[in-house]
Amino acid sequence: MHSIHSIEKKIKEHEQHFLASFEQAAVGIAHATIDGRIILVNQRFAYILGYDPKELINMHIEEINFQEDWKDVANRLSRLVDGTLDRYVVERQLKTKKGEVVWTNVTASMVKDIDEVPQYYILIFEDITEQKKSARVLKKYQLLFENARDIILFVSTEGHIVEANRAAEIAYGYEREALLSLNIRDLRAPSSLHVVERQMKQADSTNGIIFETLHQRKDGMFFPVEVSSISTMVDQQPLLLSIIRDISERKKQEEEIKRKNEKILSYSRTLEKINEQLTLANQLKSEFLANVSHELRTPLNAIIGYADLLQQAEELTKNERIIFTDTIFKSGLQLLRILNDVFELSMIETEASVIEEIVPVALNDLFSEVEEAYRSKIKNKGIEFQVQLPPSDLIIMADFMKLQEVLHRIIDNALKFTEKGSITITYQKQKGKVECLIKDTGIGIDSSKLHLIFEKFIQLDGSVSRKYGGTGLGLPISKALIEQMKGTIEAESEGIGMGTTIRMTFQEKKAQ
Repeated sequence: MHSIHSIEKKIKEHEQHFLASFEQAAVGIAHATIDGRIILVNQRFAYILGYDPKELINMHIEEINFQEDWKDVANRLSRLVDGTLDRYVVERQLKTKKGEVVWTNVTASMVKDIDEVPQYYILIFEDITEQKKSARVLKKYQLLFENARDIILFVSTEGHIVEANRAAEIAYGYEREALLSLNIRDLRAPSSLHVVERQMKQADSTNGIIFETLHQRKDGMFFPVEVSSISTMVDQQPLLLSIIRDISERKKQEEEIKRKNEKILSYSRTLEKINEQLTLANQLKSEFLANVSHELRTPLNAIIGYADLLQQAEELTKNERIIFTDTIFKSGLQLLRILNDVFELSMIETEASVIEEIVPVALNDLFSEVEEAYRSKIKNKGIEFQVQLPPSDLIIMADFMKLQEVLHRIIDNALKFTEKGSITITYQKQKGKVECLIKDTGIGIDSSKLHLIFEKFIQLDGSVSRKYGGTGLGLPISKALIEQMKGTIEAESEGIGMGTTIRMTFQEKKAQ
């Protein structure tokens, strides 16, 4: 009796040790019957899947696997039962209580009795979700590193190149092995070697350094670069990360801008004279011309002022040169847009058609392109942008490019006069025709003046034009283009502060 009692005591102790180990294991453990019902789980397994342990009891293994994986899981479990597999280890996605994915490393085996009859499965699950995420992030950065257009170098504090991307091989003309045998000094023009030490120390001791210099290719040719260097740690080794951009084209553009300064100034003075002459037009056009004067003068002043400053380029910093050239370029584009509007209006005034080709236009395609062009621009202003497309596409006959231009003009107008709320574009079939609608929640229009907004040279409110800018040509040009495409356009508004709707109507192209 004493011996039996002692054996029972030891069995209980072993059971307690087993349960303690089972519950405190760092991996998830589950026992399941041969037909797949879960009969025992530890806390870690329940935690991995987001369940209470009691919820998992009597659940089927299939319920924690994704449908696309179940056939493989069932096949492996079946092979454990028939003895063709002793155990298996596999990476598997499991489904949490919330339906989310958790990556696990699964080890499965079969417990048999003394007669080798299968009793139950033991399933061990190691959560490897974080390792998977880390691997994806690492792969992402490796792809970014290798596919970057800029040269990327990791350089030791002594200047030895320890890593380089594909762009570096192409730019310098070296094979990878040869490139990694070089010192950063081997890539510098001799005239700049005297500042290498100072620049490396600056990059290592500050928040980084940005500078321009000359680098040398394997064939001996030099090319200008912009270098951005900062200190970093890789595998506990201090390195300099240098991102290097070939600025040959930028330098050519700067030289081109310098050569054209006098020509730009000459054109600017000529345009100013034209602007002065335009202001002598009749009273009906006076406010229109005042607006054009303002819109022309803004970019012209920028072009003249910054062009003059660029003549003193040797006294300017790199950032100042970039800012000045960018301002001249943007001002030139602004000026070109104004002149294009005036030219297009002059064509319309002479009753010349500016429509190039009338073709079938799928409105879903057109509206999708417009959405792509404006989504970020409108979002950055804090305005909601809605593009509502009907279930079935509609096709009209129009000049695709000119209709796209009209949509851009009207949306630009809506964006200019809408400070909060939303802009919505949509189209619909109405009484046998197709209506395109652009709605905004902007400043609205006095209903008594709606009939004037498409009239050339007429500004409804000069103070509004001065506040928001613009020549006021967008809607008159849009109306002329729509009419040349055999369509109609009209505006609707319930009054000041109530927003505006622009409605364009076209004939639908019937299926052949």
